[in-house]
Formats: sequence, C-alpha cells, structure tokens
Amino acid sequence: FSVFEQGGSAATSLDGLAGVASASVRADADFLWDVPKQEVVDLRLGDPIASNIATTSDLAGVLDKWRALPALRQLVEEQSLPIRIEPRDGGRYQYGQSVSLVVPNRPADSSLSYVSAIDFTGSGSVQWLVSMHVDSNGATLNASRCNEQPNTSGQAAWIRINTCAQPPFGSDHVVIVASSSPLGELKSKFDGFGDQPSTSSAVRSLVAALANTHFAIGMAPLFTWK
Repeated sequence: FSVFEQGGSAATSLDGLAGVASASVRADADFLWDVPKQEVVDLRLGDPIASNIATTSDLAGVLDKWRALPALRQLVEEQSLPIRIEPRDGGRYQYGQSVSLVVPNRPADSSLSYVSAIDFTGSGSVQWLVSMHVDSNGATLNASRCNEQPNTSGQAAWIRINTCAQPPFGSDHVVIVASSSPLGELKSKFDGFGDQPSTSSAVRSLVAALANTHFAIGMAPLFTWK
C-alpha cells in the first residue's frame, strides 16, 4: 500500500513500516493518514476508515486489516451466506445507535446450525460478538446494551443479532458464519488477541478452523462514527 502522511513529524515517519510506501503526493496514495486528526481515509473509496490512529503502530493495524480482507472475500465467494445490516444496509451509524445483523434465510444445508458473528473493526482489532446454536425456527439475540432500543421493524429473518455502534470507530466488516460444528476453540484464540490489531492472524485462524467443518459465511460493511 502507498500512504500519504498529512501533518506528520519525525515521530510518525513511515520509514521502516513493512509493506508501506510513502507517497509524496496525495494523488499517488491508496490511503491518507491525517496525523493531526488521527484519521485514516481510503483514497480509493473516498471514505474515512479508521479513527484514533495516532502512531505508526496504529496505522500498521489498519493496513493489516485491509491486506487480510481479500482472503475473507474469497471465503464468502466460495461458500456464501447472504446477510444484511438493518435499518440501513451500507449506512453510517453514530455511537450508540442500534444496528441489527441479519441472516434472512436459513441455509439449505440444515446441518449449519452453529452461528458465530465477528466484527473486524476499522482499527484492525477483532471482536467476537456472539456464538449460538440455532434450530429451524431461528433466533433473535441482543448482543449488547445500547442507547437506543433494538430495531424491531425489519423483515422476518432466520437470525437477527441486535447490537449498536461502538468504538473503535471507522469501517468495520461484520462476518457471520453458519457451521456444522461449534467454533469454540477459534473463539478462544480470538479472545486472546484482546484489543490489539490482529486481523491477519484472525483470518488465518478462521480459514484453518473452517477447513474442518461444513460452513457458509457472509460479510457486510458497517460504518460507525462518534
């Protein structure tokens, strides 16, 4: 990736940051790191993707996430599970606003009854949201306490996970996996990452875990801000 650093100093120099080229002009860069604002913008999309990015280590976590996304997208293409975000699919959500992660329909393979939801945050950290066993009737789960009441006006769905916009803010990618066996060992690995940027390690662990089970997987972008 190439990065244009705006308003930086010697302390935030990109020199030595693995896999990163420092762009001398903004037009040549993939990403803009606005150091005074502590914000990263994807110049290819024109969208801010991460906030509170104060150090080169923070920036490395953001870029690691975007390097890992193609492997996630490949999984989705191979074993797709349609999912959506409500009430605004592809919309932006302010801190505390209610968000529902929805799997509209049960997979055709009825053995895929173990459901896990994971948030790959804009900062590069990974948050395991829920794990549950679901029968043919489906389930609704409130995954966190929010400032707003959960959305209840959406269409009927097999799975509905009610949560809300929380830090770290930016461009998240929510992944939902329906598998034929529980992913308890994988969750333990993810819990061990804590709040540290860990997307590449998490994706490698996810790919390895799913190699031993039948599964379907979906991914949707979720934009949050303070």
